[in-house]
Amino acid sequence: MEITKDFLHWTVVAPCLLLLLLVAIHCICKDLIPRHVDYVRHVWYFYFLIAVLTVLVGMFCIHIDVIDAEGRAHGLAGDVLNKLLEFVFALKEDLMLGGGAVALILGPQVASYLFSGVLSGCAVRPKYTGAVFKFVTLSFAKSFTTAAGVMLGLGTLGWGVGWTGMAGKQAATEFLLSGFLLLLAFHILTSIAEVASIGEVPPTSRLGALWAKIDGWMTRNTR
Repeated sequence: MEITKDFLHWTVVAPCLLLLLLVAIHCICKDLIPRHVDYVRHVWYFYFLIAVLTVLVGMFCIHIDVIDAEGRAHGLAGDVLNKLLEFVFALKEDLMLGGGAVALILGPQVASYLFSGVLSGCAVRPKYTGAVFKFVTLSFAKSFTTAAGVMLGLGTLGWGVGWTGMAGKQAATEFLLSGFLLLLAFHILTSIAEVASIGEVPPTSRLGALWAKIDGWMTRNTR
């Protein structure tokens, strides 16, 4: 039992989990690079930019006594910092807002296409579908990357200055959560590649021929 306890110590578990996250990120980036190499570079740059900014802002706030030894912000400036952190980590609200935007812009178009096509044969293909989906996807990826960078910066700063409660185990937890959020950001970007591949279906393929046949019937009375 004692051997198992020592083996499962956080100093062993945390590096192993972090390594698994890095391997998973590597595999996702490997698939993204052929089509979206710029996205991969931008995510990494933005991730570390946010982390460095978090550390610099935190050090400045410590210097002017806005953040105490426990890592808590005080005063008016502290309230502003707390509001900013709440905004950064409002990932659920970002997802809901993005989903609402897609529903508002594409929902009526898709419904109109289906009903006008089936009932009247005068359907019009939904417009800006790819642009809307791409914008929402990039927004989601940005939100997760920002949150990941802030967590990396907070973990680094708290561990470095010795905040109360921010020992090695807690800092390792911050780093792991940061890596997980970054993994989600890269995973979200893979949906852009998937949509692009769907849009590039050759007209001569079975799927392309089927789509052309369906669309031709939906627009049968508009010729």
